[in-house]
Amino acid sequence: SVSIPEGRPVLGPLTPFGRFLLALTALGSSTVLWEFFEWTGDFIGLSDAQAGLNDTMFDMLMGIVGGLIPLVWLLRRDLTTQNEAS
Repeated sequence: SVSIPEGRPVLGPLTPFGRFLLALTALGSSTVLWEFFEWTGDFIGLSDAQAGLNDTMFDMLMGIVGGLIPLVWLLRRDLTTQNEAS
């Protein structure tokens, strides 16, 4: 469950879908940050990583698709486990 520093629960326990959305948000944020770091390296002359907009968008697509595969598998596993328990 999500709680504040005093230990009081704020949201309660996360559902399997809630964990999926939280992980998907982290996944999307990390792909965007990675591309910002690549752009920064190119901008200040430390690298030549980006070949243009198509390269950036393809990198982001592959990062998200690559992360979605295990996330969907884990969500299905969690939902199956939850249904068997009820």
